[in-house]
Amino acid sequence: MGGSNSSGASEVVDDMLFFGMEEEADDFARRPIPRYEVWPENMEVVNLFCSVASQWDFVVDMGTVLHRGLNYCKVKSALELMGIKRKRWPALFHGLQVMEQAALTVYREKES
Repeated sequence: MGGSNSSGASEVVDDMLFFGMEEEADDFARRPIPRYEVWPENMEVVNLFCSVASQWDFVVDMGTVLHRGLNYCKVKSALELMGIKRKRWPALFHGLQVMEQAALTVYREKES
């Protein structure tokens, strides 16, 4: 399935502007829309990751946003609100953690 989830893009820009990250917000808004394919067996975890994309725990140090990871309490709420059966949670949570670590690697490269 090609395309991207742009519904959260304006929220990301709004968050960046709120934290005084005007240059980063401008760069983010001007980036090309990525094209990607998600294998059907990964779609559920990708949808979960997208649904919790605004639920990062972070600290602000000297004006720099340092991402610490996803807020797992809010991930649990998302799983419940999405109506995902509890027996699927462990596998989805594992996949979410894989995506979280990949995102943290990118965030930390930009933060340093």
